[in-house]
Amino acid sequence: MTELAIREKRIIPRRNLMSYVSIYELDSCEYVGLIVDLSKGGMLLTSVEALNPGKLYRFGLVDTLEPNAPDQIAFEGKARWCKKASSVFYDTGFEFIKLTNTAKEKFGCYE
Repeated sequence: MTELAIREKRIIPRRNLMSYVSIYELDSCEYVGLIVDLSKGGMLLTSVEALNPGKLYRFGLVDTLEPNAPDQIAFEGKARWCKKASSVFYDTGFEFIKLTNTAKEKFGCYE
């Protein structure tokens, strides 16, 4: 699928983040990658390993900027596509499947 075909399927605008957000796999606590951009319906994740399209992932992030934030913010996303972005990185598009209210609020604050 070409980049243009992917872009044309997006119905919700995305916004690039001013600083990338690190996320990890909730079950294994292993680092996965960086959130590069967000929309209300999904995100673009950059990682050093290819992720599996069609797979449901359980993610977590730690908000170190907010002193009263919970230790971790959990959310689920389904990988929709994955492509090699450079010689080192892969880009994966995710659709949010389950967002807690805390995750929705946090994602709404990212710029």
